[in-house]
Amino acid sequence: MQDSRPFPPGWISQFNAQHNRNFYVNTTTGQSTWDDPRGPLAPMHNQYIPPSYAPPPSAPPTYSAPQNYTTPSQQGYPGIANSPYAPMSAGGMSYGAPNPYEGQHPVPQPYSTPQPYGQFPTPQPYGQHPAPQPYGQHPAPQPYGQPPAPQLYGQPPAPQPYGQPFVPQPYGQPPQTQQYGQPPQYGVLPIGYPQSQIAFYASSSPPLNEHEVQRDCEALKKAMKGFGTDESALIDVLANRTPDQAAQISVAYTNLYRKSLRDELHSETSGKFRDVIIALTYSLAEYDARCLKDAMKGVGTNEKTLIEILVGRTTSELDLIKRSYKVIFHNDLEKEVKSETSGYFEKILVAILSGQRDEANNMNPVVIAKDIDDLYKAGEKRLGTNEDKFISIFTKRSEPHLREVFRGYEAQRKKTMEQVVMDEFSGDIERCLLAIVKCVRDRPAFIAELFYESMVGLGTDDGKLIRLTVRNRDPRIMSQVKAAYYARRLKTLYKVVESETSGDYRKTLLACVKP
Repeated sequence: MQDSRPFPPGWISQFNAQHNRNFYVNTTTGQSTWDDPRGPLAPMHNQYIPPSYAPPPSAPPTYSAPQNYTTPSQQGYPGIANSPYAPMSAGGMSYGAPNPYEGQHPVPQPYSTPQPYGQFPTPQPYGQHPAPQPYGQHPAPQPYGQPPAPQLYGQPPAPQPYGQPFVPQPYGQPPQTQQYGQPPQYGVLPIGYPQSQIAFYASSSPPLNEHEVQRDCEALKKAMKGFGTDESALIDVLANRTPDQAAQISVAYTNLYRKSLRDELHSETSGKFRDVIIALTYSLAEYDARCLKDAMKGVGTNEKTLIEILVGRTTSELDLIKRSYKVIFHNDLEKEVKSETSGYFEKILVAILSGQRDEANNMNPVVIAKDIDDLYKAGEKRLGTNEDKFISIFTKRSEPHLREVFRGYEAQRKKTMEQVVMDEFSGDIERCLLAIVKCVRDRPAFIAELFYESMVGLGTDDGKLIRLTVRNRDPRIMSQVKAAYYARRLKTLYKVVESETSGDYRKTLLACVKP
């Protein structure tokens, strides 16, 4: 800060380049000093005053001439004893002399060591240069939390609770993917995704520890060793583990025995039991990617399977499915969906896969009222249907927002959104829009209805029943689905599955559903 105060009569300031500071000369007496004769500068409010710089061990340079105030030479000066302009004696303003401006502001003492903020430095011996004075020590870098304990090879890291800071995963893997090639579990959103909507498929159980993983691997190995297979042991392990835990076991088994668990299960089992027991070894993202591939391979496409898997997914789940599909099949899921579908059904599936749905649960009454009016104008009010408007609103708005739109539409037009969709659409686009409406209203009830469809009438759609059981077997999910099924059908899901299946296939499904 520049000091604009005037000097006392006869005093001037000159700059000394050797010490890079000013010294002061009384032109009347010829005396020189490092101390400012004006006294210390009054501090501003809350202003930090750094400690004063220590004077050099030599005396102030001599004053050159009153008529020519140039910078003193840097070639050195006589010692204090021989200098005609040595600092004043005890009666003047020399170091250690009384401060003539005492009572105004405290003068920082020279030759100081670094002191905490707010304290004046303590005096040091004459001639000792001070240590560089920092403006505050930088704190040592602190960790953002202890890194997770090393996991058994192949064991995914513990799922992070929703809304907690993301903990870096061990072994240098990026946070978006699980270590050892496993896709991230559902419910853990990558950085950048909104955290307000909890994934419906999030696991309710923690990962297995090292001892539990090894115990299960040994039990599976023993069940398939020698002649014959212990199917009950296979069911006991795999049907009683969550998708994330089963994926741990699958990876760890390969690392322990240098053989693929799925290959060994394929050689030791057969039929529908083989289909379901192998399906239980996949992570959810990988299993969904494989189900989507099966729905589109060969001649024709199973559009109902595409709807079943894609509708109701969060943005993070869709991102994981697309990533797994790319890793497994070396192709882009959206491109394959486009090549296998057409028309407005293609448009709505691509819109779902793009992950544009608002997951921040925003509900603006003005926007809700506008969407109700726009849907009316796009459907009932006009001749023909504006399909793009329905697709845009159904795939971009948050679920709470859509529930309010459906309620408001029914209150104003005396017609449910399901009736509107059935009146305005047909075919696959109708089925997809209806699935979105049902899923938004009550997702457990929507899944329970899919279970009912897989077993109603003559015969059972075993492929659909296996998909639904494997994908929703986590206890937190299955308990809600079972409650919704009983509320609508007045029968337990367990009893219905038991009556529609048989053998080890039935035992596996029932172990997943549980009474």
